[in-house]
Amino acid sequence: LEGRNAVEMSLQKSHDAKMSQMRNEMRAQFAAREKELIDERNDALTALQDAHEKAVEAAAAEAASAAAAERARRFEFEEAQRGRTERAIRDAKQEIRRVVTQVLNDMVGPE
Repeated sequence: LEGRNAVEMSLQKSHDAKMSQMRNEMRAQFAAREKELIDERNDALTALQDAHEKAVEAAAAEAASAAAAERARRFEFEEAQRGRTERAIRDAKQEIRRVVTQVLNDMVGPE
């Protein structure tokens, strides 16, 4: 009976040692896989952040371009308005000179 108990205890210790070794190996594998997953997640987050920064930069560049185009359009409009205003003033002055000359000629009469 003692021999049988000794064999059972020896088998139990051997079984416990194997189970402990398997648990340690599994813990190590799970820890390694967890680290891999964390690294993958961090890489994905970094890529997402980079993509977001590029999108923000592109949107800012597009907004700056649109603002520059709007400023150019306004400048062209203002230049055209200024040109029309100057032409209208020139035409008005010529008309005034013509009318004044006509009135003076009418006042002086034919000689």
